[in-house]
Amino acid sequence: MVAPRFLVVAGSASGHAYVQVTEDGKERKVALASRLNDSAVVVRRDPPGFDRGVFDVWAQQFAAFAKSYYPEENKLLALDGAKVHLSAFGFLALVRAKVHVIAEPSTLSHLIQALDNNSAYGSF
Repeated sequence: MVAPRFLVVAGSASGHAYVQVTEDGKERKVALASRLNDSAVVVRRDPPGFDRGVFDVWAQQFAAFAKSYYPEENKLLALDGAKVHLSAFGFLALVRAKVHVIAEPSTLSHLIQALDNNSAYGSF
């Protein structure tokens, strides 16, 4: 199961965001929309990255996706403890979809890397 893509790209002007594509050794710009499916969410922001508003939108999208698979079962989501992830609105959307959130300390995620540990998470 794969969640819909959620991207935050640089820019605030109207129009399409572009991605650099290399084919046959030649680079060219391609409209981002041509590389994504209809369910993808693209947020334009300068500088690119999450803020609480963007996290809230992402949490709603992820909650809807999670609820569509095994709606009566619990799910697990691991995040770092960055301040941007501390949004009550976003967390409530996840909790309503039966998503349990594990927030690792944001300054230790490079040391912990829990999802890279095969013995703890198996094939996840």
